[in-house]
Amino acid sequence: MSKVNADIESLIALRKKQIVFAGQQKDSMDIAEMEVLETIREIETVEMRICNEIGYAEQEYEEYLQNDSDVDGRSASQDSLFEIEQKLSTLHEKLKVIQEYKNQVQIASDCYRASATMLSNFFSDRLAQANRFLDNRISSLEAYYSTQLLDGMNKLSKSRNSNIRIMATNIASYISNGPAAKSLGNNGEQIAAHILSERYGLEEVSFDQPLHGIDRIFKAPGIPLIIVESKTRRDGILHLRSTKHGKQMSPEWIADKAEKMSNRESAQWSPANEKIAQAIKSLRSENIPAITVVTKPDEELIDIYFRQNDNSWEILEENIPWIEISEEV
Repeated sequence: MSKVNADIESLIALRKKQIVFAGQQKDSMDIAEMEVLETIREIETVEMRICNEIGYAEQEYEEYLQNDSDVDGRSASQDSLFEIEQKLSTLHEKLKVIQEYKNQVQIASDCYRASATMLSNFFSDRLAQANRFLDNRISSLEAYYSTQLLDGMNKLSKSRNSNIRIMATNIASYISNGPAAKSLGNNGEQIAAHILSERYGLEEVSFDQPLHGIDRIFKAPGIPLIIVESKTRRDGILHLRSTKHGKQMSPEWIADKAEKMSNRESAQWSPANEKIAQAIKSLRSENIPAITVVTKPDEELIDIYFRQNDNSWEILEENIPWIEISEEV
C-alpha cells in the first residue's frame, strides 16, 4: 500500500471515529435527559398523592362539620376534627417541602439543559468543521493519487506490448470516470460554495455532508436555509437525476434526505445533520429555496439556477468565468 493510500484510509477511519464519538456524546446526553425527566415524574407522583390525601381530608373535615353531635358534654366531632386538622397541617407541610424540592430540581434541570444544549451545539459545529476539513483533505489526496496514477497509465498506454497498452488504457479510462471525476466534482463544489458566498453574500451552514445527500446548505438574512446542489457537466446541461423519492432537489427529494439525516440508523445521521433535518421539517421542504450550480470545466464557466414554485428551474446567472473564481478558492 502506498503512503498516499495509507493516509487516505487513516483520514477516513478518523472521520468514522468522529461520527461514533458524536453518537456516544448524544447517547450520554439523552440518558441524562431521561434521568431528569424520570426524577421530575417521581416528584410529581408524590406531589399528586399528597394533594389527593389533602382533598380526602378536607372532604372528611366538611362532613364532620355537617354532622356535629354531643357525647358526655363534649362534641364527639371536635376530637375527630382536631385529628383531621392535625393531619391536614402535616400534609400541607409535606406538600410545601415536596414543591420546594420540585422547584429546586426544575431550576437545576433547566441549568443542565442550557449547558447541555450549548455543549451539543459546540460539538455539532466543531464536528461538522472537522469533517469538512477531513473531506477536503481526503479529496485532495485522492486527486493527487488519481493524477499520479493516471499519468503512469498514460505512459504505459504507449507501450509496444499490446496487452500492456490495453490494460493501461482501461485503467486510465476507469480513473478518468471514477476517482478523477469525483475529484473534479469536489472542486466544483468548492467553487460553487465560494461564488455563492462571495458573489451573493450567502453564509454557509455547517453540517456533515453525507454521501448521496445534500451537497451544501446556506442561509441569508430572513432565509434560514438554502439547499445547494453542485453539478460538474462537460456538456453544460443542467441534469438532475430522477429517484424513487422524486427528482433530485425537488421538495420530495429534500424531505427524504431530511428523514435520513434525522434517522440514527441511517449513514446520513449525525448530531449536526439531525439539527438541519429538524429545521427542514419545521420550514417544510417546499418552502426552502433551492439552487443548483453547474460547473462547465471545458469552457471554464459556471451557470447558476434556482428552483421556481412549479419546480421548474430558471437561470439566475450564466457563463460566470470559472478561472477568476478558481484562483480565489
